[in-house]
Amino acid sequence: AVYRRGSGYGAINGEGHVVIPADYNKLIVEDNRFLACQNMGYKDRWVILDANGRTITEKHYQYIAPYNGKFYPVVNRGFWGALDLHGREIITCVHDSLVLQKENHIVVKFKGEYGIIDLSENWIVTPQPNPLRVLKDELYFEFAGETTFLKSITGNIIYFSDNRLEFKDGYI
Repeated sequence: AVYRRGSGYGAINGEGHVVIPADYNKLIVEDNRFLACQNMGYKDRWVILDANGRTITEKHYQYIAPYNGKFYPVVNRGFWGALDLHGREIITCVHDSLVLQKENHIVVKFKGEYGIIDLSENWIVTPQPNPLRVLKDELYFEFAGETTFLKSITGNIIYFSDNRLEFKDGYI
């Protein structure tokens, strides 16, 4: 359970023993982990703590978002990346943003352009100026002005239209 002492938050276990002292200005419970934030001067610094209160992240982050089923989105020095369940950085914090994650692919904005990477940080679609949206592991939309292109992950154009396209239950 999370408790508050003064302006800080901590956690106690089922027996009432303190596992995390009330040293954090924010504490979010996530399964057997905690997203914990301390204010270091003028900056918030986030870490992930295990169920025993031990820090499992290798460094502090400006922000750690809740686990999305594949990773924890994180921000460091104004750039986005991702951590695995063990607190290891699996996507380096060099991206302008993590736009969308679908299955094992992530649309990222990198230096003002859009690309698709996998969870091993390999480029699937190299950065380009048009916004992208992953539909499933082998398909994505590319939005070029009024025209929407349906493309295979290898870059082949399957279909294009100036009409609005929707992807639902595997169909356009």
